[in-house]
Amino acid sequence: LITSRLWGVVACVVFAVLVGVLYQGKMQASLTKAFEGSSNLITKGEFTDPRFVWWKSSYRQWKNHPIFGYGTGGTKQAFQDDPVLYEDGKKTSWYSPEKNAYLEGRVINEFNQPHSIYFQVLVENGVVGILAGGFLITMTILIGWRTAKNHPLGTLGLSMLSVWLITGAFDSWYSQGQSIALFWFAATIASIHPFCYRCSESSTAKVEMP
Repeated sequence: LITSRLWGVVACVVFAVLVGVLYQGKMQASLTKAFEGSSNLITKGEFTDPRFVWWKSSYRQWKNHPIFGYGTGGTKQAFQDDPVLYEDGKKTSWYSPEKNAYLEGRVINEFNQPHSIYFQVLVENGVVGILAGGFLITMTILIGWRTAKNHPLGTLGLSMLSVWLITGAFDSWYSQGQSIALFWFAATIASIHPFCYRCSESSTAKVEMP
């Protein structure tokens, strides 16, 4: 049991280091921007980060279609149908007061995702999507926890899933192929039944016997 936990800790550390090395530049820039945006919101009440106005708009537009949402891929339509979003966007870094216009290619209500998995599911799939996604994630975590108590790969799977869930609060991944693949890869590792690991270990032991 101690060995299993030790390997679980090692797996988490290795995964965290790999993520840090691969995404160091992007993570640092994103964290700095998020900190500045949060600071402006708290101290000055200014929405300089577009994420805040997208999240507010997603919630407003969800109330128009609370059960099933706008449909998968419907975020852009929801934003275009929200006149308040266009005006709120003028308070963000996407708008140039000097030119009295949005920056080129950055019109706030022409974007197709709110930079949050949870808000995107809410506005596109409504309460049904939130309940279905919540059930899937909850069951994956519970099954992964069962696996983690028996094998370090379960811990690794839960660690990957945690990264996906935390970063997903500030970015929108659920409709992108690579990110979906990461989620299901993590879920698969976390959900393998401990019996499979025990069988594998037993088979290896038999082969090694003289």
